[in-house]
Amino acid sequence: MREGIIFPTAPQHLVRTNSDSISRISPTSTGLGPGLSRAIGTIAAMDFVRHTDPSAFAARVTPFLMRDKARHNLLLGLITTLVERPDVYPEFFLWTVEDAGEPVAVALRTAPFNVVVSRPAIDDALEVLAAGLHEERAELPGVTAALPEVETFVTGGPSAPEPRLTGTWASGSTA
Repeated sequence: MREGIIFPTAPQHLVRTNSDSISRISPTSTGLGPGLSRAIGTIAAMDFVRHTDPSAFAARVTPFLMRDKARHNLLLGLITTLVERPDVYPEFFLWTVEDAGEPVAVALRTAPFNVVVSRPAIDDALEVLAAGLHEERAELPGVTAALPEVETFVTGGPSAPEPRLTGTWASGSTA
C-alpha cells in the first residue's frame, strides 16, 4: 500500500489517510465546484499522490528521475538532503502523478522556495499535477522546471485560455 494521500483524477476523490482508513470526498465538498472535477475527470488513468515520508518518496521516484539525471539534478539533490539531513528543510511537500501505479511526474517544494517539477513521462501528467496542487490549495510562490515544462505547468499549454497560475514567478532552463 502506498503511503500518502491519493487523489484519483475522477469526479469522486478517494482519500487514503492510512492503509486502514478510506473515505470519499466529492469535489463540491472541497469548495472547488464541478468545473474542476470535469477537467480532472478527462484524464482518468492518472493519480495525484501526496507523500509524507522522504525516504519512501526517494525509493519511489529515484528510478524515474535517474532516467534523465542531468535534467532532474535539482530534484535528486533536494530529495537526498531531505533524507540525509532532515533538519535543513523542516517544511516540505512531496507529490507524484502516477499512471498504473508508476510515477510519471514528480514535484516537491521545500518552504519557502518554489515548487520544482520534473519532466513528465506522459504529456497530460503536468495538467494532473497542477490540478492536484490546486485542489490541495498548495501555496506556490513559483515554479522551477526545465523548458517547456515550466511553461506548460504555468499556462496549462498552448490551448489554455488563461494562465493556470497567476502572480507566479517561474524559472526554466533548457537542460
